[in-house]
Amino acid sequence: ETFVKTEGNVTIYYNAKNMIATVEQKDPSTNNVERFGIKLKRDIYIVGKRVELPPLWEPTQSYTCKLFPVEENTDEYKAIASSFNSSMPLAEILSIQRTQNLLKLVHYYNEILNIRLGRENANEVFLYHGTRSTNPSIIVSSQEGFDARLSGNQNLWGPGIYFSDDPNYVNEFAFRSRNPETKVVSRQILIASVALGSCFNYGNLCYPALTRPPIEIKETETSFQDSSSSTMKISNTLSSMTTEILSNETTHTSPISDEDLSNNTETTNTLMNDIGNHHFFDYQTSRRYDSVSGITRGSRVYAVYNSNHCCPQYLIKYKVPEDQPSDAEFPTQQIIVQDFNEEKENKTI
Repeated sequence: ETFVKTEGNVTIYYNAKNMIATVEQKDPSTNNVERFGIKLKRDIYIVGKRVELPPLWEPTQSYTCKLFPVEENTDEYKAIASSFNSSMPLAEILSIQRTQNLLKLVHYYNEILNIRLGRENANEVFLYHGTRSTNPSIIVSSQEGFDARLSGNQNLWGPGIYFSDDPNYVNEFAFRSRNPETKVVSRQILIASVALGSCFNYGNLCYPALTRPPIEIKETETSFQDSSSSTMKISNTLSSMTTEILSNETTHTSPISDEDLSNNTETTNTLMNDIGNHHFFDYQTSRRYDSVSGITRGSRVYAVYNSNHCCPQYLIKYKVPEDQPSDAEFPTQQIIVQDFNEEKENKTI
């Protein structure tokens, strides 16, 4: 839609979609018209804070959360399709939509600033997420986005929000729906920006009792003579144990947590006996890891425990050859007829 405003000898044509203003200035003495264009940039403020939109986002939207179709002929679409089809070659992409949730974006940006305190970077990556029987529209349209409070306890590493860089792995957890007219069964998964920060690697281990990432272990070498003035809590034996865990190949069931160090006297005594007579290492716990990861069924999986560490970015709708069962084979409670835009187009947050 183009808006036109004329004042004196100047006429301005403003295209809201492309954020371009065309200015026509007429010289009354010669009737010559000078025309030039101006590319505009919109500043968006949410809760009093200026928000820098991602470069591919549409500059205008009617609601705080809105889905925009990604056109097939764009580099954006081709990049997503290439990544998805690399491990899902038989899948047919039906649509890709970009989710623009302004409120969630603000929370995500604020959390990135927190992660960067004392870190080199926030380690942002694009990862896939399956919602099982939950309609993805509920996640992309809510202020919370992915809600860690709704996570189950019997997961790989406790009640976290789980992602993978392998769409084939996530495909098992995809949301399924069926078009009542064409009878075509489709699946939907999300792509999210995830700020992993400092990520602890569990390798092939699972730890369902985990409720938050383990503590980061930092070492400060102290001479034996000065040990009486320092609190010796961990030795180089624990340091090497941590190195083994992070190297992805270990038989330890879990990292030693702060609770273990204070409650497990036997473990502490064993470590004390291995110190030797030369140096101690002070145990410092200034902060925890920001996320955890590991390998399951040959795929790399990540978990975060803070909803603001992740932000939905794309919704992929696709179909696979084996996904055309009869009514009896497809649970009716999982058949969702309406798409996001039909349900949520007129809903504000």
